[in-house]
Amino acid sequence: MKREEVDSDGRQWLSKFSDVAYDATFGDDDNDDWIIFMHSQCSRYYYKKEPDFEHHKRWRIDNPEKSRALVAHHARKRRARQIRANGSHTRKEIEYIFEKQGRRCANCQMLIYGKNKHLDHIFPLSKGGTEYASNLQWLCASCNCGKGAKSPVEWAKQNGRMI
Repeated sequence: MKREEVDSDGRQWLSKFSDVAYDATFGDDDNDDWIIFMHSQCSRYYYKKEPDFEHHKRWRIDNPEKSRALVAHHARKRRARQIRANGSHTRKEIEYIFEKQGRRCANCQMLIYGKNKHLDHIFPLSKGGTEYASNLQWLCASCNCGKGAKSPVEWAKQNGRMI
């Protein structure tokens, strides 16, 4: 557990030291000494200011598509980190892939837009795929849900494109 001190203007200083180290060094009665020690060791503390949640809420309401895309992006990155996938890609690379595909599904060639637009890993992360842009494609919702975590060979066999 981390020791927390609050300044008069609401700023918080979080200690890297545990409560045990605090109690052993300064005791519970020497709180002023602890604060002086904390501020003298600035490199050992994190400065944290309360976030402005109202600002973020307004931005999400004013920019629903950007907000949805940002949430999806962070969810993809989190999942990739969890399974320790190699590689990364940028938003520009994703947009380039979408334009290169002609704004169409890579499987059925239907025009895709809005919520019908799914970013898919050609070789699934669950089967060792990477997060590099070369492993990404845009699919419509029905094709992506049908593909699931199938490899390209399994997907082609299921669609009758491969014997």
